[in-house]
Amino acid sequence: MQASPLSSRAARYSDHPGICFAETEGPGLAHDAGNLLEALMLYCELLDVPGVLRPEHQHYARELKLISERSGALIRRLLEGLNENRVRTPASKLKSRKLSVAAVVRSFTPVLRSLAAPETALSVHVAPGLPSLPFAGEVLERILVNLTRNAATALGAHYRGGDADRKSPGHIDIALRGGEGILTLVITDNGPGMPEDVVAAFLQPGPVPAGMLGSIGHKVVRDLVASTGGRLEITAEPGTGTTLRIDWPTFDARASSMEGVATW
Repeated sequence: MQASPLSSRAARYSDHPGICFAETEGPGLAHDAGNLLEALMLYCELLDVPGVLRPEHQHYARELKLISERSGALIRRLLEGLNENRVRTPASKLKSRKLSVAAVVRSFTPVLRSLAAPETALSVHVAPGLPSLPFAGEVLERILVNLTRNAATALGAHYRGGDADRKSPGHIDIALRGGEGILTLVITDNGPGMPEDVVAAFLQPGPVPAGMLGSIGHKVVRDLVASTGGRLEITAEPGTGTTLRIDWPTFDARASSMEGVATW
């Protein structure tokens, strides 16, 4: 995707070396935990429905456990961050354990679907032969949570608004692909299109204006992308949707043994 000037509803954000992973701690972690706990509450409601835990519904219990584990991990990180003597570490230096991109996304897809529900469908596509994730899997999960939640919120408002021009249900598409030492994440939705002022606020360093839709989530994503050496670009078309693309250098020539495109 070729970025265009901001005036044409597209923009690009380059890495800001001064942005450190520490800036995504505190309020950012609390916000992420809140997003995940919302999904947890959705599953709790489902479990209250009579008969929901019949065999064909057992996956709800497994997904509830996954969401609880991720929430617990974020809360532990938040508590650790309260220690003033803690040594801060850039996100790019967090131990990645050579995680497979496909494995991270496959395990986390149920959480993303719960965040998109009930009004928005979500699809995930992971290309074959991707290198190991160049940073901790938690970083990718947090980016996916925030972007999915922001898109779902915008789509939900658009859907409930009864827009006469809306021709199809809300949909979020997540795709990961690689090539020439680059790992690329593309998230596309068919919502109202991110307004120019929101795009500008999202892409510029510094605080995102209070009260702006998804403001904390936008800042978390922006800072995580920058602190992992990535580059973010946004293309938004009013009434059509928004596409966010993130490129990361991988420095890893080893490809996974997966065959074909994985879709969940």
